[in-house]
Amino acid sequence: MKIRLLSACVLPVLFFTSFCICQEEANKYGSQPGGVVLEGRAEGVEDPGKVVYDRQRNIFITGKGIVYRPPLESEEVVSLLAALLQDDRLGVSLTLQDEELVYGVLDNKLPMVKSMLETDRLLGGVTFAVSRYLKGKTVPGGYKPLKPGRHETPLACCYIFEKFVFTLRKNKSAAPSAPRAEIMGEDNVVEDGGKEAEKVTPEYVRADFALTMLLVPLKKEKASDGGHLPDTEKADEKLDNEEVRKNMAEIEKNRESYFAIPYVAQTIAVAETAAFIRCIDRKRLTEIVKELAE
Repeated sequence: MKIRLLSACVLPVLFFTSFCICQEEANKYGSQPGGVVLEGRAEGVEDPGKVVYDRQRNIFITGKGIVYRPPLESEEVVSLLAALLQDDRLGVSLTLQDEELVYGVLDNKLPMVKSMLETDRLLGGVTFAVSRYLKGKTVPGGYKPLKPGRHETPLACCYIFEKFVFTLRKNKSAAPSAPRAEIMGEDNVVEDGGKEAEKVTPEYVRADFALTMLLVPLKKEKASDGGHLPDTEKADEKLDNEEVRKNMAEIEKNRESYFAIPYVAQTIAVAETAAFIRCIDRKRLTEIVKELAE
């Protein structure tokens, strides 16, 4: 699990990235997210082919018989499948007036959306020392965020959960039932004399992911959805904000503790599941959603 610190400006310690990254985000979401977004397809997942989602067992089975067990409840997986079919965007953002923006079609009353909003409040609260966002929360390491010095250019930080990498693990289990054996292929069932047949089931598991923190200068004007707009004229300006830099460095330093917080862990689980779902062919995804609605 990695954290990449990126900046649209030249900031000490933070890596430099071109402004085009900010503009791409703004174009995709309709405004510059100053919050949490979940992006990308899973790396390490072969073409899943005619993947099947078994709602009762809450598992995906690819055309090659490889299993993926999403770290979400089946109801959440069903909502996520339907949402991603309609809109690939997943994310939340808080405006300067604390309005909650949800990118995509998920209902903001869903627990997984609330988890993303709480994750945004925690990370944003530490980055910019916003006490109202941290009320009732425990900051890992007992860190007390430093209040940023006064600066004319407003800033936002986009927290991108991405680059999910999957690896294969093989587990032994009893031979599958006839319908499931047909899906997984008879060559996967191993018989040992008169003993009960055993199945060596290949399974996709998460091996790694990244949290990219993208610091962006903002215009004073707002986007049509009330969100932020990146300031192209400030993209190459050096914004010497030592406090923000130190606050972000503390998040990186205590990343494992942050990732273990329940609502952050839930956000990571949603991002992981979405990364796998994005590997499914759109035609097959449409069929799965239709089957689940029947």
